[in-house]
Amino acid sequence: MHYLIVLLLALPILTQPISAFQNDDLQKAKELINEKNFEAAKTILEKIIDDDDKNHEAYFTLGKTWMGLKDYEEATESFEEAVDLLDENADYHFWLGQAIAMDARESNYISQALMASDILEEFERAVELDPTHIPGRIGVINFYLAAPGIMGGDIEKAKLNAKELIKFDEMKGRTALARIYLKQEKMDSVEIQINMLEKNFENDKSLGNFFNSLGYYYLGENNIDKAIEAFEKQVKINPESANSYDSLGDGYKAAKRYDDAIAQYKKALEINPDFSASADNLEELQEEMGEK
Repeated sequence: MHYLIVLLLALPILTQPISAFQNDDLQKAKELINEKNFEAAKTILEKIIDDDDKNHEAYFTLGKTWMGLKDYEEATESFEEAVDLLDENADYHFWLGQAIAMDARESNYISQALMASDILEEFERAVELDPTHIPGRIGVINFYLAAPGIMGGDIEKAKLNAKELIKFDEMKGRTALARIYLKQEKMDSVEIQINMLEKNFENDKSLGNFFNSLGYYYLGENNIDKAIEAFEKQVKINPESANSYDSLGDGYKAAKRYDDAIAQYKKALEINPDFSASADNLEELQEEMGEK
């Protein structure tokens, strides 16, 4: 009995360092992911899982690692393991939906049709578990907005979810609603949402992407003045982004304001010398201007 008591008392001391080591390793793997050192993170996480195949957080973090490595099939498998071990985690379901969606992008149309219901199911499960889960709600909206009707797309359901999103994140909800109205070409409704966004979130950088989409919509409609106005707002909101100046350059190019377009493409390349779209447009315009 004496030796048994000693052994039982010793067990917490012996097992505690293993758990602590795993937590330290898991944190190290997360830091490596932030540094985009995905291979090193994967090695650590696979070792954790070898030691404890019930560690749902390790599977989840490994899934993120595979996402960084752009291996979406492996990411899906890792997130599925995390979900199987802890179904009640909204983040796990959201990331699983993301992985399936990314895998679907690289698949043929038939495979995409088969995967569509799984994508929606995971996003909706995230929202079911946490109605205020913003990425999950946006995932649902984007699915209903982008998917063809035969795969479950439904613009009215997208709209309902956007209105729900407004209740706990007005900016993201109104931005989503504006995108939906834009797809429906209900421009009066788009303008109402834009006015409210500009009033309440004047310089929020998240609006830059929306104004980019709006500008190219107007370019497609040959409404060049409106396109330039949208791109100018994008530059005002995100002046440190090469893409902002490139888009404004496209607007000026469409308006045949070639000197202004060249200036914008040069600004884009000052920010990012590897921005190929601006480099190509700049070369093309400079050649044209040289010929005149």
